[in-house]
Amino acid sequence: MAIFLSNTRIRVFFLLFFIFCQASTLTGQTEFISIRSFYDDSAREWNIETSDFDATLYLKWPLRNDWNEWVIDYEDKFIRIQKKWTNPPVWQLHDGLYDLAISQKWRGDDNLWIIDYRDQKFEWSTAEYGDSNVWFMNTSDSTYFDVWTEFPQDSRDWLIEDTSPMLPEMVKFAALFITVYLSSPRF
Repeated sequence: MAIFLSNTRIRVFFLLFFIFCQASTLTGQTEFISIRSFYDDSAREWNIETSDFDATLYLKWPLRNDWNEWVIDYEDKFIRIQKKWTNPPVWQLHDGLYDLAISQKWRGDDNLWIIDYRDQKFEWSTAEYGDSNVWFMNTSDSTYFDVWTEFPQDSRDWLIEDTSPMLPEMVKFAALFITVYLSSPRF
């Protein structure tokens, strides 16, 4: 009888350990690595590299030269980005289920943005006022999400340091979008 109980305890232990391991892998989010312009002479299309997939950010109507509508295409999903208001600028991202809004915290200040997603607010800002080479997310825990140009004053290639696994992908996409939109010339 003692052998049967010890075997049962071992089985239960391994079962619980297996469930715990599986649950921990399910809660982990995708790590973002870089965002690069597809063409060296245009900011109309971007490649986003992550640990799990590659995504593409592009103008919805490139021939119209309309910079107010964008699309993020990844895996089998699309995120639609639209400029909702011009003054003050407010952007809206929609993935089919949820809406996300990006707006300036202070009117006329492109250095600090508020990302509003599912009753949470995140601050996305430049490291120094007037310098759009480095951006970072203010998080409540010790994790961080920041982006900087690979080469100073060259907004075609950005590197990403992503140690915030619980930050939603939509928020990360929004931060990347507003970064490249504000930092790149429109041609």
